[in-house]
Amino acid sequence: MSWRSHRERSRIRPDVLGALVIVGLVLSFYLAASKHLPFVSSGHTVHIEFASANQIAPNSPVRMAGVNVGKVKSIDAGPNHTADVTVSLDDEALPLHTDATARIRPRTFLEGAFFLDLRPGSPSAPVLHDGGTIPVGQTSDPVQLDQILTTLQPNVRQSLRTALLQLSDALAGEGARGINRTIPALDPLFRKSAEVSDAATGTQPHDLSRAIEASSRVTAALAEDPVRLGGVVRDFSTVAAALASRQHQLAQTVSGLDRVLADSPPTLDAVNAATPPARGLVGALRPFLRRAPSVIDPSIPLAGQVQKLLSPQQLPALVSEGAPAVRSLAASAPDAIVTFAGLRAPVSCLLNDAVPTLTSTIDDGKLSSGQPVYRELLYDLTGLASATRNFDGNGFATRYYAGFGQELVTTPFGDPEGRLFGFAQNPILGSRPRKPAEAPPLRPDVPCSQDARPDLRAETGPGGFTPVNAQVRWTSPPGTPTAQSVLNKLSGGGR
Repeated sequence: MSWRSHRERSRIRPDVLGALVIVGLVLSFYLAASKHLPFVSSGHTVHIEFASANQIAPNSPVRMAGVNVGKVKSIDAGPNHTADVTVSLDDEALPLHTDATARIRPRTFLEGAFFLDLRPGSPSAPVLHDGGTIPVGQTSDPVQLDQILTTLQPNVRQSLRTALLQLSDALAGEGARGINRTIPALDPLFRKSAEVSDAATGTQPHDLSRAIEASSRVTAALAEDPVRLGGVVRDFSTVAAALASRQHQLAQTVSGLDRVLADSPPTLDAVNAATPPARGLVGALRPFLRRAPSVIDPSIPLAGQVQKLLSPQQLPALVSEGAPAVRSLAASAPDAIVTFAGLRAPVSCLLNDAVPTLTSTIDDGKLSSGQPVYRELLYDLTGLASATRNFDGNGFATRYYAGFGQELVTTPFGDPEGRLFGFAQNPILGSRPRKPAEAPPLRPDVPCSQDARPDLRAETGPGGFTPVNAQVRWTSPPGTPTAQSVLNKLSGGGR
């Protein structure tokens, strides 16, 4: 009896066994559906910033492609008057990328409320780690009915009504057919737009992303000041209204732009051809621009003084003191005109004939110096200065230079008693320039500006000196009585 009662007490009651079976089936179905254990904190935490999160609440579902992948954990205040929504995501939502986007969307009518629609982003972007943040620029809120009613104010509704009426007038009659005829003409425009769009992607990786980033900074700067942005919109509305009131002139402008676009390719080709010289000009101007501050800075005090002279307190006195000088200059203007007219011919001759001649070089064979003519003249003056008298402590001194060689030369002209003699180490081959057969004509009646530029090229002519016997003796040749005295003085046996 006791053994039977113990056995009956050790058996599991049927109702308890049925409850355990039911709980096991529920856990099995739950694990099969959710794929994680209940009451276990796991998942990926992400912070999402929204401009307004009043449509979302904690425990609201987070969906990706229509599948629940997490829940909203908390909603806190974010930076710059935003809402920081913290969500916990399951492993099925991973990986998330830094360019992921999130939207607050309404659920179906039967579900009610809202859910958070999440998109993981592009695979090329970096992975968003646990605790990362999706910024407000990558999120959006649903538009509520009250926002629509607030936006459609009477003036907006009137503008919308006017736009619809104008669109109706434009499509009336031949409007639709005109649009149909315009579509084939837009084919080149679309093709060019496609080329522009392709070029907008840039030539290097991330060119387009950097351009979008710069545009976002500009947009953010505009959004920081809504008052000024509203003024810009109002001004644009004024401009649009002014254009609408001048439709005929606007049509003429558009047709003129069409002709300009037709004629612009040659102009653009010319601009493209001028780009390399312009780049060279910019490169040449760059050193000047670097030196410009050192030139401009000293002129700033002068500009300040000039500004003071032109002030209302000083300008009348300056004008009264400068009036006599201005009258004198006005009186001398006719004489100055005559003077400058007389200087025109000499200055033209100097610039067009004298200066090019003096800056040219002379080809003298192996003896060419490569220096311009004006330097050759200065060198000659230096040589003459070194061969003239000098002065020292003993008084005036004259330096004599004597050359010795086996060639005795003499001048062939003049009285034999006055001929000059000298010795040359090498025979004289010739002289340059060659003596012309006749002197060039002097034409004082021909203006210098109409005369031919001087030709400094010269031919080699005879030496002009008569070489004597190569064997030099201390007796002068017949007919040269002065040679004896010269030679005797040079030898120390002068008479």
